[in-house]
Amino acid sequence: MAVGFDAAPGGLKPNFLAADMATEKRPARVRLPAAAAAALHLEDAASGVGVDVSTAGAATAPAQSADGYVVYPNALGPGTSMLHRALPGGTEDFVAMDARPATPQITYDLALGDGVAGLRLVAGTLEVLDSRGAPRLHVAPPYIVGADGVSTSAALAVAGCAVDTDPAAPWDRPVTAPGARHCTVRVNWPSGAVAYPAVLDPRWTTTGSMTTARQDHTMTLLATGKVLVAG
Repeated sequence: MAVGFDAAPGGLKPNFLAADMATEKRPARVRLPAAAAAALHLEDAASGVGVDVSTAGAATAPAQSADGYVVYPNALGPGTSMLHRALPGGTEDFVAMDARPATPQITYDLALGDGVAGLRLVAGTLEVLDSRGAPRLHVAPPYIVGADGVSTSAALAVAGCAVDTDPAAPWDRPVTAPGARHCTVRVNWPSGAVAYPAVLDPRWTTTGSMTTARQDHTMTLLATGKVLVAG
């Protein structure tokens, strides 16, 4: 978690302890927006593959930092706030809702940087690919936690760009070109199953190292003999 934030062109740059950065296998460059309506910039430090992510309908609520979080109070209307928990490998993006929303959906505009060659959506995980098909950034399957502590899965959908949905490993095969440099990413959840207040949790990060322990994932043996781990 960030130990502080510095003003940077277009937003806030998180600072981390040297020990935390040393243990991160795939560090990211993160710039959090100075106001809720502006864009988050996320970039894989190793490859330079990056995206800009803005939240549709967000107000110009200024950022407030506290205890490693950046908070945008009432950014999506009264009682609905946005928060970022910056990490060495990306950011955890929370939406805190005091009451049941009229529409159980959050919409993002995703602007693809020059190094992005394709997108892939498999097992609820959205991946950003480089020209060789290697996943460089990803959004883990989102979920929402209600006031009763129950976690409910949310769903990711992409519009406006072509997306690879083939469960076969993305390496060593042609990359599906997105066909556009801006996409819409929607997160939906079954609101009737959620006890409010509730917190929605998408996470935008680098793809990380598979030497890190995993849980709640799927493993599929492919015809090539490789194993696909997702989620």
